[in-house]
Amino acid sequence: MAKSGIQNLQGFQKKLKKRIVDNPEKHLKNLVQRSTMLVESTAKQSILKGGTGITYQKYNPRRQHTASAAGEPPASSHVTAAPEPPEVNT
Repeated sequence: MAKSGIQNLQGFQKKLKKRIVDNPEKHLKNLVQRSTMLVESTAKQSILKGGTGITYQKYNPRRQHTASAAGEPPASSHVTAAPEPPEVNT
């Protein structure tokens, strides 16, 4: 059975204290940007994976539309690749 959790907890806590507690101004912008990018990427991937819903015909111009099912992410009418989430270096 694999152990879950942080392998080197003391090292992680030391680095965390150094970056966030001792010198937050230096690292705050980077942490906020990386967090925002991770949320954006997750949202895009959720939307682009597609979902289930009702497909119906729309007119003027004539096209098909798939509505999102309840509890599913919004359906996307534009398919583009979502960026990969950034790696988190601790």
